[in-house]
Amino acid sequence: MKVYWATKLRGFLRHISEHMENVTFIDNGRYYEVSNWIGKAKSKLVRTRLLNPIGLFQIVKVRGKDCDCYGSYNRFLSCDKPYFIYLENPTALYHYALGRIRYGIGKKQFQKCLHDPNLKYIVCLSDACRTTFETINMPLPENLQVKTIYPFVPRNVHVNEDLIRKKCYDEVLECLYCVQGKSFYTKGGRDVLEVVTRLQDAGYKIHLTVITNLNALHEDTMALIQSHEDITLHDFTYPYDELEQIYAKTAVLLQPSSADSFGLTVLEAMKGGCAIFGSKLYAYPEMVEHNGNGILIDPMYWTFTPDNLPNPIAWGHHKKVRLSEKRCDRYINDIEQSIRALYEDRDQLYRFAKRSLELANTKFGEDTICDQWQGVWDALGRSKDHEV
Repeated sequence: MKVYWATKLRGFLRHISEHMENVTFIDNGRYYEVSNWIGKAKSKLVRTRLLNPIGLFQIVKVRGKDCDCYGSYNRFLSCDKPYFIYLENPTALYHYALGRIRYGIGKKQFQKCLHDPNLKYIVCLSDACRTTFETINMPLPENLQVKTIYPFVPRNVHVNEDLIRKKCYDEVLECLYCVQGKSFYTKGGRDVLEVVTRLQDAGYKIHLTVITNLNALHEDTMALIQSHEDITLHDFTYPYDELEQIYAKTAVLLQPSSADSFGLTVLEAMKGGCAIFGSKLYAYPEMVEHNGNGILIDPMYWTFTPDNLPNPIAWGHHKKVRLSEKRCDRYINDIEQSIRALYEDRDQLYRFAKRSLELANTKFGEDTICDQWQGVWDALGRSKDHEV
């Protein structure tokens, strides 16, 4: 099976073809990892509410490629062969712009794309995406298959049970906070720093590694980090193998996000045998069992409601809500109590970390994910043969 990716190829997607002998991914030379300023400007422009009345959303045109089918990440295609979409959340198809397909033109175009006979599969990254698609958008045609396949994250070869025990019972609790760009603030970075530095000042032996885009940090954030020697700051430029080694040495991933559709970092950390401290937002509870392999708290604000629908209050006021300097005492207290609990009860921490690795290599294991994708390749192959 040869799959031509018509959209930018995410790094985690490349892992699939590397582990499946009977599938080859053909990329178009464009990769998506760290956004540049041009990409950010285009993204901001296309999401503006001013475009909602005309229902504008991107449809990628691709034809004449030497492949069996096309693949797309978050975009409809106009193409000449069967294709599938790997979908982050239902609003990603129209640039996360709520209301974009509510009006006549956008609604009609969206319906046309959804009923394109070449569109054979919508593969969702999470059940949160799959189970809300029709509620958020519109009913699916009967012949369009929709299923959940979690992102493929390779087994972390640097991890074993002896290492997990050692890092969980080490005198210094090794914690990690890892996000891209402005997500540092929407995923609780400022609040994590406040709590960790306060605990460090109170005598708790905690070391925090922060990996993020340095040019996105505010001056006061940089000053706070630089004033504490037990915080190590790195730019978000690590090769994947080096990042795996960091996960392997980390006891707890701190990720109390208020703005996430999936949280790939959580899954990568689970592969590294980390206990997870996160939020109850969207797909997080699909990866993190509360008091099973980590602790989940209510986010500072709900970008998605508890039933996984977009929250228009948070969605439509990013600057006022997402990047607000307003402090939430409840949220800060929940972060502090959770970190204290993990620090003080190392037996529980060890159980969490072991359970993370168990889930990572079963529910989210390589064989599990590959078998699920094989079902997609088989169905697409049958579609192509039928057309021939």
